[in-house]
Parts: sequence; C-alpha cells; structure tokens
Amino acid sequence: MLQSEGAFAPGPMDMRPTRRQREVAELVARGLTSRQIAKRLFISERTVEGHVQQLFNLLGVSSRTQLATWWVTQQAGAAGTGGANGGQRRQPLTNLPTPLTSFVDRQRQLAELPELQARYRVVTLVGVGGGGKTRLALELGPRLLPDYPDGVWLVELAAIVDVRHVAQSVAAALGVAEQVGRPLLDTLLEHLAERRLLLVLDNCEHLLDGVASLVHQVLSACPAVRVLATSREPLGVPGELSYWVPSLPHPGPDLGAGLPAIASYGSVRLFVERARAGQPGFRLTEQNSAAVGAICARLDGIPLAIELAAGWSHALGVDGILERLEDRFRLLVRSARTAPPRQQTLAAAIDWSYDLLTEPERGLFRRLSVFAGPFSLDQVEAVCLDPSDSREDALVLVSRLVDKSLVLADEGGYRCLDTIREYGRRRLDAAGELAAFAGRHARHYAAIAGDRRPGGLATWLARIDEQLANLHSALAWALLEDAGLALEMASALFPYWRLRGRTTEARNFLDGLVEATAGQPPLRAPALTLAATAAYNQDERVRSAAWIEEALAIARADQADALAGALRVSGQLHMVAGDLTAAEACFEEALTLCREAADGPAEAQALHDLAQVAGLRQELGEARSLFKHSLDIRTRLGIREEGHVTMAFVALLALLAGDSAEARSVLREALESARRLEDRQAVWAVDVQACLAGIEGRCRTAVVLAGAAAGMHAASGTAPPETWRQLIGLWLDPARAALSPADGQAAWDEGYALTFDAALEHALAPAG
Repeated sequence: MLQSEGAFAPGPMDMRPTRRQREVAELVARGLTSRQIAKRLFISERTVEGHVQQLFNLLGVSSRTQLATWWVTQQAGAAGTGGANGGQRRQPLTNLPTPLTSFVDRQRQLAELPELQARYRVVTLVGVGGGGKTRLALELGPRLLPDYPDGVWLVELAAIVDVRHVAQSVAAALGVAEQVGRPLLDTLLEHLAERRLLLVLDNCEHLLDGVASLVHQVLSACPAVRVLATSREPLGVPGELSYWVPSLPHPGPDLGAGLPAIASYGSVRLFVERARAGQPGFRLTEQNSAAVGAICARLDGIPLAIELAAGWSHALGVDGILERLEDRFRLLVRSARTAPPRQQTLAAAIDWSYDLLTEPERGLFRRLSVFAGPFSLDQVEAVCLDPSDSREDALVLVSRLVDKSLVLADEGGYRCLDTIREYGRRRLDAAGELAAFAGRHARHYAAIAGDRRPGGLATWLARIDEQLANLHSALAWALLEDAGLALEMASALFPYWRLRGRTTEARNFLDGLVEATAGQPPLRAPALTLAATAAYNQDERVRSAAWIEEALAIARADQADALAGALRVSGQLHMVAGDLTAAEACFEEALTLCREAADGPAEAQALHDLAQVAGLRQELGEARSLFKHSLDIRTRLGIREEGHVTMAFVALLALLAGDSAEARSVLREALESARRLEDRQAVWAVDVQACLAGIEGRCRTAVVLAGAAAGMHAASGTAPPETWRQLIGLWLDPARAALSPADGQAAWDEGYALTFDAALEHALAPAG
C-alpha cells in the first residue's frame, strides 16, 4: 500500500532510499522511461530497474505511478516543513484517486502526452464511450505532478446536468469558497491567477458550452494554468489540442497468429487481467487464446466492453462469451456496483453519446449503421439521404458525428466501429427504418458489383476488395429479403469469387440462393447454374450434376437466356467423366447460343471448352487452334489479360508438341497477367510451369512449384479433376522420382507453404 510522508518510517539509516534511488524516483515521477533515466544518470537500464524494484520493496508500493505519487508527496511535505522541529507537513497537492485496478497498455500515449501537455495549454482526450479516456487521464495525472507546484486537480463533471454548475464544481475541487456578494467565477479566477496547476476536467461532452466558456476565461486570466480534459468531442477553445484515444490494440479478423502474438495485444492483456479478478486461476493458453483474441476483435478493443465481457469468464468461459456476442448489448451488462451508471452496461456507455445528439444527427447516425465497412460521402448521399437533403447537409452531419467520436474518419472515407454500428442498427430497427435503409444499401452495392467494364477488370477487383464487408452485408440482406437482387449480385460477383479463390464463400452463398429460389423458375435456373459451377470447382460432381440437370430442364422449357451457361457446366461434367462426345455436344450448342446473343466473352469461353475436348482426344493441332481463337476474341474485346487460364492450356499443348520455347513465353504472359489481377486461377499456369521445369531437368524446382499449386488449390477451396492430375503427372512424376524421398517431400512442403505472391514470384524466377 502507498505510504504518505507522515506514515513513512524507514527505520535504520541503511533502510532509507539512497541518494541515487531518490534521483531515480524523481525521474520516474517526471515520466521518464528506464532507458531515458539510464542515459540521464549514466548508468545501465538494468541498474535503473534494480533501483526501481528496491524502492518498491522499501516503500511498499507496486507500480511506477505509486512511486511517482510517493515522490511528489515527499516534495510537498518538504516544502511545507516549518522550522527545525519539523512543523506540520502539507498534504499532497492533488485530489487524484488511487487507481483500484491495474493499468494496461497505453505506453505510447503515456510517453507522448507529457510533452504535448507542456506545449499546449489545453489537451482534450477524445474517443468513443468506454474507450478509456478517464483511466488514461488518471494514470497521467501523477506523472505530471512534478511540473505543477500548485497541484493537479480532478474535476468530475459526469453527474453535472446544468452548465451553470461547472464553475462550482471546479471551485469545490480546489477548495475555493464562495464569497458573499461576489460572483464565484471572479473568486475562482483570483485564486488561480498566480498558481501553476493542472485542471483535469473529466467527461465534458454534455456540458461543452459551459466548459468551453470557463476554460477560455481561465486561460485568458491565469497564464500558468493548464487543462487536461476528457470528452467525446473537442471543447473547441483556442489553443486546444484534440488527442484521439484509440481502442486498445486487438487482433484482426484473421487469427492465424499463435499464442505469443495474440498475448502481445493490449486488449488481450486487459481481458486476462480482468478475468483473473473473478477467476484467479485464469490464464491465456493455446486452447483459449484464439477465442480471447476473437472476443477482443469483435469488441473493437474498447476497454469497457472488454472488461464487461471478462466479467463473465468464470460463468460462461471464453467460448460461451464469444457465442453470445451476437447480442453484445444484452450480454455486457455487468459492472462494479460503484461504477457510474453510464459505465455499468455497454449500451449505457453509448446511450450517453446518443442522447447528446441533435435529432438530425441521430437520424443520420442510425442510417449509417447499414454500412458494414468503409463508406464515402457519395455513398452516404446515395444510401442515407432523403430527396430533400443536400450533400452539404450530409457533410456537416457526418463531420459532427466524427467530432463526437461516433464515426471515424479514415483516409479517403469514414467507418464506424462494429460495436457502435450494432448499437446504431438496434436504434434503426427500433425506429422502424431498418428494412428501408438496408434495402437501399443492398441495391446500391448491387450496382457497384455490376459496374464492371471491358478492360477494367483490375480496377473492378480492387473496388470489390475495398467494399467487401458492405457487399457481404448486402448479400446477406438480399438472400433473406429479395431473391432476385441476391441472384443479380451473385451473378455479378461470381468472377470475383473465382479470381480471388473464394470458392467456399461462393458455395455457401449459392447453396442458400438455391433454397431461396425454390418455386421461382425465372430465378432458379441461373441460381442452380452458379451453384453447380461452384460445386464442380470443388470436385463435387454428384451435387453439381443434380443441380445442372434441373437447371437444363427449366432453361429448355422457358428460359433460353439461361441455357448456354447450364450447357457449359453440363459439358464440363461430361468431360471429366470421360464422355467427350456428350461434352462436345453441350459446348457446341452453347457456342451457337453465345454467337446468336453476340456474347463475345461467353463465346471465347465456349471455344476454350471445345479446345479442352480436342486436347483430350489428342487432336493437338485442333486444340491449339481453338485456344488461340479464344484468345483472339479476348484480345479484340480488350480483355486478353482475363484469358490467362487459356494461355496456360496453350503452354501445356506446346509442351506436348515439344515446343518449350513457346510454352515458356506464353506462361510468362499468363503468370504476369494473373499477378496483376491477383487471380488465384494462376494455379493452372503454376502447374504448367512446374511441368516445364521438369522437362528442363530442374527437378527440385518442378516439385516446389507442384507443391505451390497444390497449396493454392487448397487455399482457394478448389480441386482439379483427375484428368488434369494425370496429364501433368507425365512430367512431374519423373521429376519427383529423381529426388530422394526426403528431398522430394521437403521440396513439396516448401512449395505448399508459399503465399500466393511468393508462389508467383517463384514461378516467374529465371531458370538457373
């Protein structure tokens, strides 16, 4: 426990802090790190840590914050000593409370803020509700005490409801008594005029006008007074520095990192420490680290939310907490009984911010909750505004929501934390507006998905990458509410799923679409065709064949525009089953329909399919002619780079014809096109490049590339047909046999572990 100067009784002289230990204590109180102290005192960092630990033991303290408070108490006591007999010592010049819980992370902020507080007379800590602004201010206060001879004084404003009481609260914190017949503000300013002190004004957001007015008058009349404020938006006074307090660092959506990496996040450390309060034996393990990391990620690293969640660990376990975060506002309702009402539930923390909004701000805030990812001002205008609203209205309102820490401004756009967004969505639903604006959001993103122009594939793919979270949300809504819109979006996004190797994602959505279109023939045939294609790509031929048979029956009956696509999938199924005659008939009919519809890209694909049949019949000249005809059409349409799978087959045929030079040239074009597009279908070119390496005697390279291709298929959720594996085995099997079993396995494993970019880099590396 921290001891005051009056209670400190060191006993024998050798038990008192040494001169060097007192020097260390002074520098700790000034906020210096061990490294900075070591440089200042010309000693090692290890020696500094040793002195700090000895001081902890001597003084009965357990943190640097408590050590800093002890030092300031010593200095205040020494300044108040009267005469040789010691006199009466002064009380510490602060009313900051002793923290009752440990302080986690925020080292960067604790390092930056003392310097900023010295440069700016007003520093306002801003951030979302429950984001740890008050806790940071209380941790910072003792570190700043050495810089303020007249103290650091906390003024708690959360419970104040009338702006006229702001000055009274400051006076009460400073012990300034009201004088009869004189305005309190005059008395307060007179008291502060010659003092050098720091006012910590906590929770200012609901009293902004009153706080800003008082701060402006204090700064004007009292040159040595400075202010540290906490608020969900800046005070708006001259000379103010607005300092954003971010959420605690937390894992991203991909929790592939192991225990040490997850344990390094501040949010995870906070969860573990608070979980131990109710369950002393709790610790982070290999078994629970992924769940704890996911909890912290789902809660956006918001300290209050994490502390509330950790409070359930003894009753639910981390898996139980994670399962229940679908309704986080119902779960996160427990807190210390002595906590302010706004901090006793997660919803209350955000209610506090919502209640301070104007009605127009509330309306837009609710509507913004339909965005599941980043959004621009143009998208706000398209989705959220009424016809009578202007773009200027949107800009002003969004800017106000940014100021109030409910919307975050990113480079080139805006976003909401998931926790804030879910709160807004509940409000939107309660207002009866959810269906209307979720529908507007879905239709807007359906238009984005469908806005793909010839030759603009790379640009379109990049835009879909950026908007993926919003597109997922729009797809989910459409699947439940509008099957026609869901089909429209799925048709537009299918190339994206295929090129980005998101076959499992496509499959999951399309399985749902098949169910959603039951009893709707106009929608069902194309939905079945897309689902059958995804199943075929995963080598699930039985499921694919059942769906495509139904699609063909519907299309032949009354939906000719869906027939060509269904015929293509049917032909592929016949081809991998070895029935080349049936496959050729399907592809020929599809080609005729594509030409009648003047659908150039589909015609190019049908020619590619027919070329595959010719190749399997060992009609290599016919196959090469058809493949090149397919590429010629793509070139004429300005979409040649989309034909790199066709190029891979051209290269394979060149190898079969013994023309390694042509194969090498075509493969380079195919791989470079795929790399520009970040197209996971590059796997076919990587496989053929492995074959080329085998022909050239680079056996280890061949096996590494074959392993890389297998890894790429696995990562994309695809599986090549057996006919393909047999064909490339002509060159890859001898290459692997040329290596020892151990070397062959090591080469395969090395390739399998390569990332997409690394695999393509390896495939494009010069032979050597």
